[in-house]
Amino acid sequence: MVAWAASGRFPNAGFLCICVDPNALGTAQEFGQLYFASAPASLLNGFIDSQNDFPNFQAQLGCQGFIIFNSKHQIVVPSSAAFMQYREGAFRDVEGKLAHLLQPAAPENPLNAPIGQQVRVANLTSSGGAALNGQLGEVVGSTDNGRYLVKLGETTKALQPANLEDATDAPIGKKVQVFGLTSEKGSKLNGQDGEILGGMANGRYIVKLRDSTMALRKENLKDATEEELDATILQTVGSVGHSDMDAQHDTCKDALTELCETLSVKALKRTRDELKNHFDDEEKLLAKSGFGGGAGYNDCKEDSNNFSAMKGHVFDHQRIIALVDEAISKLNNVCATSDSYGGTVPKAVAAEVCKAFVEHAKLYDALYEGKLVHGQKTSDVEQMDQVD
Repeated sequence: MVAWAASGRFPNAGFLCICVDPNALGTAQEFGQLYFASAPASLLNGFIDSQNDFPNFQAQLGCQGFIIFNSKHQIVVPSSAAFMQYREGAFRDVEGKLAHLLQPAAPENPLNAPIGQQVRVANLTSSGGAALNGQLGEVVGSTDNGRYLVKLGETTKALQPANLEDATDAPIGKKVQVFGLTSEKGSKLNGQDGEILGGMANGRYIVKLRDSTMALRKENLKDATEEELDATILQTVGSVGHSDMDAQHDTCKDALTELCETLSVKALKRTRDELKNHFDDEEKLLAKSGFGGGAGYNDCKEDSNNFSAMKGHVFDHQRIIALVDEAISKLNNVCATSDSYGGTVPKAVAAEVCKAFVEHAKLYDALYEGKLVHGQKTSDVEQMDQVD
């Protein structure tokens, strides 16, 4: 412990030796002379002089190893590797656990600010703020009140994103595609499309991908090819052998075709309504028909242990609706007048929704072809559920 405390490797850790044998005071004094004479202040040598106050758990150093507490005085390691069993390996075990516990906490970043971006302060007008204009800094986090945390030299300031400029001339907002990564982790990113958020001091670009934000080299990014908007793929959705479902599919295809033609928020919302109505009716009919083992559509929640085909079908419905809802949420501020001219919805969004609908029809709906209850409208099925 003296070596650990004096090494500086664990600057935020304290070390405590407590003697609890019948002659605890004498043992502590002996330890102080033999081992702790040169110990720094971060190591304390103590004792418990009453057996009534001894720990009610095993804590003998040689047999049970060290006990490690966190900063809240909670036990996080009740016993490290025992010295009597592992010898020097027991000390390495403690060092590894301490290193892990003392890792810097992840920066607070509720706004998903581009951590690591090199920025330049601009357009501050207050007497104190104006002096910061032109200074270079690095984004290190964000706050709940809409500001980015920027490290400027030895200080950190909370600044509004509008008062920050990228200092690397990165093409912010550019759509790119990842390619040429060879590591095991990196190769999984190849082919993903993303958007450049900013640049870093080491020359990398910060790129927002589908499920993560990564710092990537320029040579591993190329211009993303805009997905072609081709509504004719909707015509590849075939019949499922049930007139009511086929009619609803046609209604959904009409809404999606309108979306592709107008790219309006109004058409996107109509698409959402038609899809949701169809999905709800379809789930009731599937349950009534015994599809996927007869699981009810209310049995397909995430915490259900139902592993039927019905569960996967319902989850894919939810995925598509969530996709549309996310797109609508980003376009909430579009005024009706502007939307009436069309072109408000990005082509990529319309293409993705169409692709999701077609894939669902081919991968999921095709599985129930010929297995549905006939001669009843979905509204009749709902009524039967209520009577039953």
